[in-house]
Amino acid sequence: MVKIRLNIIFPQEFVYSIGSIFTESSRVIPGLNIISNSKTTVDEAPATLHSYAMLIYKIFRSDEWSELQANGKTAGAPIDLEDGYIHFSTATQAQETADKHFAGAENLFVAAIDSDVIETDLKWEVSRGGAEFPHLYAMLKLSSVAWCVALPLVEGRHEFPGTMV
Repeated sequence: MVKIRLNIIFPQEFVYSIGSIFTESSRVIPGLNIISNSKTTVDEAPATLHSYAMLIYKIFRSDEWSELQANGKTAGAPIDLEDGYIHFSTATQAQETADKHFAGAENLFVAAIDSDVIETDLKWEVSRGGAEFPHLYAMLKLSSVAWCVALPLVEGRHEFPGTMV
């Protein structure tokens, strides 16, 4: 027999609102573990839950990415320096960010950042369309980058990797 342990992470307020269902589920399904995590965030996409340690994304111009690789850290793009923090997007926000701020730009890269690694200096603040966006109030270190890939321009629009979650 194979034993499987399933952890489901929900925002704390969600667990409180239907806590009795979770208690019963744990009794009915052996190995089911419902976790309440106050750091869980939900973006604007229906039924999309990002757990603590989610990836957030930064779009870099080629020279900005090269600078981060060479120096091991960056204060960000000119707009980041002007605003006093480094702008990031969630997976569901990244395409709109590219469309609005990088339309037609070539030689871009998208980097995935583990939010768990930078959580101390990361703030979620209301921005475009009333949505909360992640902003980093510190230098971004290369060691915080989980991965980075080229962001090709396909028929006038940037094509993001399907692995973005």
